[in-house]
Formats: sequence, structure tokens, C-alpha cells
Amino acid sequence: MPIVVPGAVTVAQVATGAAHSCARIQEGGRVLCWGDGRAGQLGDGERQARPWAVDTQIEQAASVAAGTAHTCALLRGGRVWCWGRGTDGQLGTGDLGDHEKPTPVAGITDAVQIAAGGAHTCAVRMSGELRCWGANTSGQLGAGLGAARGGTEPPVVASSRRFTNVSAGGAHTCAITDDNAVLCWGANTSGQLGDRAVLSRPRPRPLFLTCP
Repeated sequence: MPIVVPGAVTVAQVATGAAHSCARIQEGGRVLCWGDGRAGQLGDGERQARPWAVDTQIEQAASVAAGTAHTCALLRGGRVWCWGRGTDGQLGTGDLGDHEKPTPVAGITDAVQIAAGGAHTCAVRMSGELRCWGANTSGQLGAGLGAARGGTEPPVVASSRRFTNVSAGGAHTCAITDDNAVLCWGANTSGQLGDRAVLSRPRPRPLFLTCP
């Protein structure tokens, strides 16, 4: 049966990774996490599982996103902080190491929305530009095939379109443009890109939605 997470707080949002969960508290925008912490994805400076919520010391968060073993928070004002597994550059910190505590993403100061996939992360900027970083084995960064990208300037998704929303899966990504088109890219072995094919796409492809 469902278990109530204890604590006299009002939760505004929750995010779940492979084996950890996080909550954004309405009052003050604090971020609490619990579950598997062996990669530092709980953000409390430790590497162990926690069956109770721990404080990440993040405040003024506007949203939180959880990947397989990493977590990111978008702060009010546009900065993005990430923590947890970073071996594929998914933390955007300029290195490929794990971080047990929140660390700012390099080069992102005006984000309005974020998403965390299996081992990659994306952020929509105020300008409508979309940047993604992390694992890229299937082209899930949308900037062509290549090695993991977690440098000081996350690559721009290869599209001239302006984006308003992004969602990240295990190894694929989909986003909505400002004219309500849907573009997807990355792994496609199960047809998850919706382009009637099973070939991975390293660059955005339009999705044509029709009602059955």
C-alpha cells in the first residue's frame, strides 16, 4: 500500500530516478531526496542509501529533475545545479566525476525548464535555445553522434527552432517548439521517436501526430 513520506511540509513537485526520489518543497524551494545514494544522487554529501528524506541544501528551486543516478535542480533566476553520477558528463560541471553535493552547471544562467534522462540532461533557455549534455551514444544530445559531452559550454541542439519544453528518456529526447511542433532524437530501437522507423537519430526529427 502507498506510504506517506513523513514531514510537516508542503510538497510542490516530485521527481523519480531509477532508485531514488526527490521532492521540491513549496516553502523556500528546498529540495529533499531519498533512496539509493551510492552515486551521490541524494546530494547530502554521502554515498549511501537513505530510507528517509535528506536535505540537499538547495533552496529557491523552481523545479527538480531526476535521471537514472543523477539529479538536477533549476533555481529561480535560471541557474541549474546537478549532483550524483557524472561519468558521462550528465552533471554539466566540466568534468566526468561524480558529485555528492550540488554543483552548478557551467554556462547555464538563464534556464526556464530542465529534464534529466538516463545519463543526459537538457535545459531550455529563456531565448528558446535548447542545450543538452551527458551521454551521447545514441545521439540523445541532438548535436550529432559523438562522445559524452559535459564541458563548460553544453552543446546546442542542432535546430534553428525555438523550444518551450523538453523531456528526456533513457537515451532519447523530445521537445516542443514555440509553434507547437514536436521534435525527437536519440535512441529509436523501439520506435520511441515516433517517426515510423527504428533507426537512432542524432539530430531532431519532426513528429507528426494524428489521432487514430
